Amino acid sequence: MFGVQSIEWKFSTKYLDVVFLGVVLRVDINAVSRKFYAACNSIYSKASCLTELAKIHLLESYCLPLLTYAIDSLKSSKSQCSAIC
Repeated sequence: MFGVQSIEWKFSTKYLDVVFLGVVLRVDINAVSRKFYAACNSIYSKASCLTELAKIHLLESYCLPLLTYAIDSLKSSKSQCSAIC
């Protein structure tokens, strides 16, 4: 016979690098924005000798996907949308 085991309740869950909050489907954009700014700062600090066009290409290739990953499939509040833009 199986024993009774309790399941630990977590306030946040991370799945495919997206952090979900609470019982209602909400997304934590703070972790995403931190990764975005860290990637941008890394590119700007290491690519000082590159042209502006090359920097923009790097930002679009490496930083922008961090912000837009899974954004279409999630319902965001107006404050979250304004924080991203």
